[in-house]
Amino acid sequence: TMFEQVVMATQDMMEEQAYMEEMAYMEEMAAMEAEMAAMEEAEMAAMEEMNSMMEELAVMQEMEMAAMAMTYTDEMATMEQPELTLEPPPEDMSPKEQRKYNKQVKKFEREQKKFEKQQAKLQRQMDKEMRKMEKGMAGHMAEMMSDFMVSADAETSAMMFEEMAENNEGDLAVNVLSEMSQSGYMEDMAEQNEEAFSDFTQNAFETASSESSDMIAYMMTETEDESMSEMFYDELAMVENDAFVANVY
Repeated sequence: TMFEQVVMATQDMMEEQAYMEEMAYMEEMAAMEAEMAAMEEAEMAAMEEMNSMMEELAVMQEMEMAAMAMTYTDEMATMEQPELTLEPPPEDMSPKEQRKYNKQVKKFEREQKKFEKQQAKLQRQMDKEMRKMEKGMAGHMAEMMSDFMVSADAETSAMMFEEMAENNEGDLAVNVLSEMSQSGYMEDMAEQNEEAFSDFTQNAFETASSESSDMIAYMMTETEDESMSEMFYDELAMVENDAFVANVY
């Protein structure tokens, strides 16, 4: 009948519409999955690039420090060693011979002390240069990491914060915070990555040496506003790194 034909036609139209809607939904889901996969791939590529750059920097630092150590070692080796030899005292020395021998002993001791002081001075110079190089490289690495996280999307920067928090590299982390503060992006990063940033900051304060505390104190008093300072106070209250916390205050 005509009514049955209309009903069947309507059902066919509804089924076709449902099929078309389902296909459109599946296509939309596939597009979203492809977009997510592309974003994840881009994030991983960015992370790999950053890790590769950091590894290259670490290798460069190791090579430069090894070269410096070799230079100082060679200089120590060529330093003039006193050629004085102290003979055992003869038996039954006269007072004059005793005085002469005592002078030889004192001269030998003076030359030996002079040589040891020269060696110690050179060692101190080398240690100072090594520390200077380490600090310079740490600052360079921190600047690169800060720039990378600031320019990355929220998910990538959060991944970086989480990874650094797991590595317990407090001094490097404090340097990164300092670089972010100087660039003016500290508050933006804290808002964008609230939980990851908090974990990162707390781990930085927990594992940093007391020498790094000056940078945090400077940020809290000079470069950041009251809200960021309060956040830092909250994080400091939760850590047990007493020497670091005391130096900040």
